[in-house]
Amino acid sequence: MSKIIYLEPDEEITDVINKISKTDSDTVSLVIPRGSTLANSVVNLKLLTKKGKEFKKNVSIVSVDKNAKNLAAQIGLPVFSSASEAKEGMSAPEITSPVAKNLPDDDQDLEVTDGIKVHQYDKDQAGAVSGEQSEIVNPTTPPEEEVIEAVKDENEILINNDSNDSIQNEEALPEKNDYKLIKKPMTKDFGQNSGGFSGPSTFGKMRQGKKRRKIIIWSIGGSVALLITLGLFATLPKAKVRISVVSEPISEQAEIKVDKSASEVNFENLTIPGKSVVKEDILEEPFVASGTKNVGKPASGKITIYNTQNSDKKSFPTGTKFSSTSGIEFVSTADAEVPGAQFIVVNNVPILQNAGKIDVAVQATSPGASGNIEPTNFTITSLEKIYQAGYNGKSTVAMSGGNDSIVKVVTDGDLANAKTSAENDLKNKIIEAIKAEISENDKLLDSAIGVSVVSGVSSAKSGDIADNFNYKVSSKVEAITFSEADFKELITKNVSSKLGEGKMIVESGNQEIKYEVTNADIAGGKISLKGSFSGYVAKKYDQAELKKEIKGKAVSTATTKLTAHEGVLSADIVISPKFLRTLPFLANRIELEFIYGTQ
Repeated sequence: MSKIIYLEPDEEITDVINKISKTDSDTVSLVIPRGSTLANSVVNLKLLTKKGKEFKKNVSIVSVDKNAKNLAAQIGLPVFSSASEAKEGMSAPEITSPVAKNLPDDDQDLEVTDGIKVHQYDKDQAGAVSGEQSEIVNPTTPPEEEVIEAVKDENEILINNDSNDSIQNEEALPEKNDYKLIKKPMTKDFGQNSGGFSGPSTFGKMRQGKKRRKIIIWSIGGSVALLITLGLFATLPKAKVRISVVSEPISEQAEIKVDKSASEVNFENLTIPGKSVVKEDILEEPFVASGTKNVGKPASGKITIYNTQNSDKKSFPTGTKFSSTSGIEFVSTADAEVPGAQFIVVNNVPILQNAGKIDVAVQATSPGASGNIEPTNFTITSLEKIYQAGYNGKSTVAMSGGNDSIVKVVTDGDLANAKTSAENDLKNKIIEAIKAEISENDKLLDSAIGVSVVSGVSSAKSGDIADNFNYKVSSKVEAITFSEADFKELITKNVSSKLGEGKMIVESGNQEIKYEVTNADIAGGKISLKGSFSGYVAKKYDQAELKKEIKGKAVSTATTKLTAHEGVLSADIVISPKFLRTLPFLANRIELEFIYGTQ
């Protein structure tokens, strides 16, 4: 079975011979792609045959190219139409080609060049023998010198493939063992018609065709280059013109209404559409109690009540209050009745002999160690002041048992502060939620917001012992929003309507637009805004006309034309590329920038 070797279109003959030498198989088939230079050279095919014999290998080719088949058939090289046929050894039908008559003998008409015999083809003799053509048509211009190859050959055949791919002439040369590859200048008659051929030679046609193609290509290239140059000249230049223009300040005010029932901006009655937004939410927040309370034990002891007022007995109920000289207050824990005092009369004057007295248990009104006081005098504060001198108390033993235990308690102030804080926080929370829902251009003013508290409750009462407590509030927010763009458009147009003809408002960073709410009917969905506009006005210029005036003009001419306009202070022109001194001819390549200032 034949060894199949697939070749590349541009593979060199030396690489192919190397592949054949390394093949183990005795039979080698070379698959030659269409357009390969290898198959279209009889020298290469003969060299393959020769080397195959040296390597003792049967070499064949696989090709569908007609020219390759013809050349291979002339030197006896087997040709297959497909790789499968080559593997099976099924040779394609041999192509038979007519051989030219009257070929020269082995050594006839051979020219010796550098020791190598080269056959010179005699077109006149061939034409006389064939009798098919009476005259030769020479090309109008002599062809350039070409290089041909002379190789060791058995049959040298001149092939000219016509439209029917037939071989018209064949020239056989004898085998010369010492032939080698040489290069020889081509004679001026080589390549012209011989035998039965007429008209310009194939080489001449190719040469003339190449020249024509070069001329056409250069012509097209030159035209394209010219068009590109003209196009770049028209489109590449660019000019930036900075025009300084006089401007003057202006300030206007307008009363603008916002109405939720309006569907569009009304320039006649200065009304813009508004949106009514209603949102309700609940918030519960923790708070810290600020009050303190001593829940320790109160001090207790005994007080002796003295009656120095009269001889009548006096009852003191439970809860009678006693105040020490240091201000500590005690109360009795039981009823007491003090007997009357004993008096003697001396010179009709009653003199106290023995005061009535009784002991009563008491307890401090406030807990804490502060009630543990030493023996002291007490004023009975439960009595009217006119009797306090006749009835008093005194302790003979220190009070005891009082201790401190301080705890936090909720105060009235804590509850009031919690209510205010929770309501404000919930209001802000709802407003932020509304702002997040409206569009970026919509404006929500504080004066256009109405808040109503639905409910509020605390988790602790005033006086309750607690470190912390919660306050829960529910509120509803109603608001009117409007488009800031609508407001600016309306007030700007209102100001523009008051300008003189040919003037315009200058759009700049110095422009300032303000608004404030003068009246709000949140429930009705209406608010009134006092709008104020501050900015600058200047003369209006037609940019298209200005560009038309200066396009294609020199810089100095364009500057003169621009500064001739009313209100134009100066003109600065920058052209790119910088080497140009003329503005572009296309208006769209000119950029105008107006700089407004005061004169």
